[in-house]
Amino acid sequence: MTLPSTTRLMIDYHVYPGQPLVSAAFIVQLFDSPEQAAQECIDRYGKGMGFCRAEGEAEIPGAGGQATKAVGCLLAYREHGSIDQVIEDLHAQWRRTVFPGNFGDRYEPGMERAKTIEPALREALAEWF
Repeated sequence: MTLPSTTRLMIDYHVYPGQPLVSAAFIVQLFDSPEQAAQECIDRYGKGMGFCRAEGEAEIPGAGGQATKAVGCLLAYREHGSIDQVIEDLHAQWRRTVFPGNFGDRYEPGMERAKTIEPALREALAEWF
């Protein structure tokens, strides 16, 4: 199973402010490793911008540092080595981001869409790592 194209991901799976599992799917497609995605974003003048390359990538949807949260979960894989834990951590980041009073109505739609892409992401992560 392969991940849908980044264009299809954007259309079919993005729920604002961006479920980190969906951001992770973009990251797996656009970067060779979590370390590459975590490198500091550099502006055209060579100055660091204060956030990771994944956060600065226009093809990765999301707000509020969702791509950075996804990168953190992917980097943590190096410590615990469990794709199940990566998936749980991505969902936990969504729970901490979206709650009553802060886009609470987006929680379920974001989870539903993330769960549809989760099997393909698991397979892609097994190959990527």
